[in-house]
Amino acid sequence: MIGEIRGSFANNTFTCNLGTIHPGATATVSLQMRPTQTGSATHTTTDPVQTSNTSAINLAVAARPTLVLRPATKNVTLRWLATAEGLNLEFTPSLAPPDNWITRPASLRGGTLESHYPISPGNSYYRLRRP
Repeated sequence: MIGEIRGSFANNTFTCNLGTIHPGATATVSLQMRPTQTGSATHTTTDPVQTSNTSAINLAVAARPTLVLRPATKNVTLRWLATAEGLNLEFTPSLAPPDNWITRPASLRGGTLESHYPISPGNSYYRLRRP
């Protein structure tokens, strides 16, 4: 591992110099991006010396899911769009340490996932989280 490589970002392009990479050798660059809007983006990598060394990745950026809570007389229903794949609904009765989040089951109903719970005394905290 070379270590941290600094680069610059201008005109929607991130540029960094990896130095010399000998034939048959590889280099890995990891970028962490924080999208500011939904849609799609393409990440293209090109070797400026040998332009035939190019790779591209297409990314789809989805909106953050909204967790909707609907209380009834004795139950509460939590719903979110089923397009928010890979998220678990978690519950905890307290936000005080230590963390004690419990994964709750959900069922698909139309285009939403939902979970039903009896209303009980005290606080209840819910979140959607990617495992």
